[in-house]
Amino acid sequence: MKYLVSTILLWMSLSLHAQVGRIFTTDDMLCNSYVNEIFQDRDGFIWIATRNGLMRYDGYQFKTFKKGINDSGIESNYINCIDQDREGNLYIGGNTTVQRSKDGKFITYELYDRFGKPIHTYFTDILQLSNGKVIAASSGFGIMQLLDNDKAEIINHDKRLNYPLH
Repeated sequence: MKYLVSTILLWMSLSLHAQVGRIFTTDDMLCNSYVNEIFQDRDGFIWIATRNGLMRYDGYQFKTFKKGINDSGIESNYINCIDQDREGNLYIGGNTTVQRSKDGKFITYELYDRFGKPIHTYFTDILQLSNGKVIAASSGFGIMQLLDNDKAEIINHDKRLNYPLH
């Protein structure tokens, strides 16, 4: 009986197949080894923000989005953060601006300081609030609200605005 159980366990262990992990490197499809963020969108695509472009992985292959390549509209190859709103718009924050996907291309937000002067700034995070507003954390200019007209404005800290985080 002991030999029968051992034989069955050995046979089962040889017939079972576990998932095998895969390592991606710059030699194997990644455009850069410095990854700032990994994000899965609601369609299941894996987005990878790197210092040398944005990558989308569909489970089989990568597609790379870079400035001046694929006519994607990417403004910078240095991508820091990724998020998606409830409507399915994908947002990316880079070292100079923040962008939103629209019809397969990235639209750049016009950024203004509190005096209305155009600015460029480094973005570290993007988040949609429970009230539907999309905000982005910037370096040196604080939190900015991304408006529907592809403009972003600094949230005025003098006013007590209701920005719930949940």
